[in-house]
Amino acid sequence: MGAFKEPHGGELKNLYLQGKAAEAQKQAAGNFPSWDLTERQLCDIELILNGAFSPLEGFLNRDDYEAVLDGMRLVNGVLWPMPIMLDVSEAFAAATIRRACSAFMAKGFSHNTCLPDSSAATDHCSCRLGGNAL
Repeated sequence: MGAFKEPHGGELKNLYLQGKAAEAQKQAAGNFPSWDLTERQLCDIELILNGAFSPLEGFLNRDDYEAVLDGMRLVNGVLWPMPIMLDVSEAFAAATIRRACSAFMAKGFSHNTCLPDSSAATDHCSCRLGGNAL
C-alpha cells in the first residue's frame, strides 16, 4: 500500500471558494443574518471546508442526523459516528429558514412548506422547483 489512502466516503471534499466566487459570496454575506460562532462551531466549519469531515459537504440534515444517532451511519450507508450540526437558537433558525424560503420563492421556486420544526434536531425548508426539494 502507498502512502496515500482513499478518503473516507470515497471523495475528499475541498469546499473553499476561490477568486471571484469567494468575492461574490463575501459581498452577498453582508445581507445575511449573522450569528457569533463558538470555537467548536468554527472548528466544525473548518473541518467541513478543508475536507477533514469528508464526505460531508455541510452540517447534517435531519435524515442524516437521525441515521447517525440510530446507526452511526449516514443515509447513504457511509460510517459516520458523530452528528455534526450547527446549533443555533430556535428564534435564529426560524428567522433564517423563513428568509431562505423567501429567497427561493423570489427566484421562482414554489413554496411547499417553510415552517421550522423546533422539536427536531435540525430545521429545514422545503422549497421545490420542478418537483425536486431543495
